[in-house]
Amino acid sequence: MSSLGRVVINGVEYSPDEAVVSAFDRGLQFGDGLFETLAVRDGNALLAERHYQRLQKGCLSLGIDTGDSFDAIRDAAERVQSDVAKGVLKIIVTRGSSGRGYAVDEGLPPTWMVSLSEYPDWPAAFAKQGVNLRICKTPAGRNRALAGIKHLNRLENVLARAELAPDEQEGLLVDENGDVIEGSMSNLFAVGDGVLATPDLTCSGVCGIMRGALLETAAELSITTKVRQMPASGLAHWDELFLCNSLIGIWPIKQIKHVGKYTTGPITRKLQQALREAKIAVVDV
Repeated sequence: MSSLGRVVINGVEYSPDEAVVSAFDRGLQFGDGLFETLAVRDGNALLAERHYQRLQKGCLSLGIDTGDSFDAIRDAAERVQSDVAKGVLKIIVTRGSSGRGYAVDEGLPPTWMVSLSEYPDWPAAFAKQGVNLRICKTPAGRNRALAGIKHLNRLENVLARAELAPDEQEGLLVDENGDVIEGSMSNLFAVGDGVLATPDLTCSGVCGIMRGALLETAAELSITTKVRQMPASGLAHWDELFLCNSLIGIWPIKQIKHVGKYTTGPITRKLQQALREAKIAVVDV
């Protein structure tokens, strides 16, 4: 049987309809945990080391004691991804199961899950011609303690995603200061006067793995980069805009509703080419 659709929970493999976790799991009760989503190509999880490092860092930030679980998680992931040409690997780690209330019992064994699913069937035109966006009404909350990590509390993203019209592929979340933070499932980059900029995520948002890889790639290509505040009021003035994450690679932005239209510029194309040559994106452009 293909690994697609298989689920491993705490080292035990299940089919999708057999996979269950406790109703008292803190990930289910409180969103008390973290997750990673990795692209798989030809049996390999792309940018895997970066994903595992972020997961470990997130567990340390939340005080989740994973013990020896990381070796088991990696073994399970490598096993289920090994025969897959193209897919999506998801890893979830929660603090484990406990009774009612937010208080954390000491010594809780974590719950971890590894699953593999089909790669989304996005049109090739999204990467080539670009996508349509809107600025969402749902705001991005500010919390330095949680900023950057990929925790299980994703209600902002869920609500933002629900705002999208059928012809819109992504929405941007803006914080209380009017600064763009990220997309509902992606990070944002902008190009102006040859400088590649991306929002500062000190107080909110997820420090995406592809975002980090692109900042390094740009530096290697002698493209000047800047992490900065990015007011939503200034979006119309950028020369190029694009989105990124580990699954989509890079999607140019061709239009933001009530803001403006954009063309895919040379820096966006140069970075797409760099991802293709480095073989760290599933989508070839």
